[in-house]
Amino acid sequence: MKVLLPVTLIIMCSVMTACNKSSANILITGKWHIVTDVTTITGPDVTTTTYHGSITDYFNFSSDGKLHIKESSLDTVFNYNIESSGKIVLPGIGFSVNGVTEHSEYTLSGNKLVIDANPPGNIIPPGHQYYRTINLER
Repeated sequence: MKVLLPVTLIIMCSVMTACNKSSANILITGKWHIVTDVTTITGPDVTTTTYHGSITDYFNFSSDGKLHIKESSLDTVFNYNIESSGKIVLPGIGFSVNGVTEHSEYTLSGNKLVIDANPPGNIIPPGHQYYRTINLER
């Protein structure tokens, strides 16, 4: 009985984690239209660039882990991976440090998806910080 309880708890935690990742994947899967893509670099001067999506711009998350992005003249495909609820790995969106892509955070609310690609620490010139927020909706 002593061995059965820890094994049961491990199995339950594994199942709950797997369901959480797959349910998040199902909710994100599909085409999202770009509302805005905002990039801010802070430091001695603050630079903010806001791109307002056109009717032909989109992020299309497929169930096989591919993300097709059409934004202005950019038309490309990246792999994506949902690490846990609220955490997603999007190479090409955020920063890679020493070959490891930083996690981005996402918030899903109804027909709105917000992706925050804000790596920790100062990645670009010392004293500067990079922020990117992508607002999508269906």
